[in-house]
Amino acid sequence: MASFDSLRLGDGDAEDDDGGGTSTASSDIESGESFRTIGGSNGGSTAGGRDETRRSLLGSAVERADRERLARLRDTGTTISKVEGSLDRTARALAETELFGQLTSAQLLQQRESFQRQRAQLAATDEFLARSKGILKRMQHRIVTDKIVQTVIILAEILVIGAIVYVKYIV
Repeated sequence: MASFDSLRLGDGDAEDDDGGGTSTASSDIESGESFRTIGGSNGGSTAGGRDETRRSLLGSAVERADRERLARLRDTGTTISKVEGSLDRTARALAETELFGQLTSAQLLQQRESFQRQRAQLAATDEFLARSKGILKRMQHRIVTDKIVQTVIILAEILVIGAIVYVKYIV
């Protein structure tokens, strides 16, 4: 027969060593053993019977509260584990994103340098084309001038030949 010297009601801090979440009073109640009442009387009198009934009812409430508290603690532990896992995944994703950003930044820097070199080459090409265009215009001007000079020379030769033929055969 187990003894019960005091009834613990408050916050339910007293738990068995097995971690099951039940107080000594509730485990004695479940096993069906009788208790001594708070005043030290046996459970045979009506007052003692009421005390025993009261203890059994209150013990069940304490046990239920302890079970609920343990369930909440387990749920909280599970939630904390999930949050830690989520934080770990987030940290890995952040590290991957940072690495990807650094690689992208390096590639953009290389592309920028490449574009700057191409822009410099394009500027040099534009300058070359501008000089070439000027040279071509001068060549075209000379060609037109040469054709005009050749036409004038040919006309002058035709006039000279015509004058020679006229002087020699007609006069």
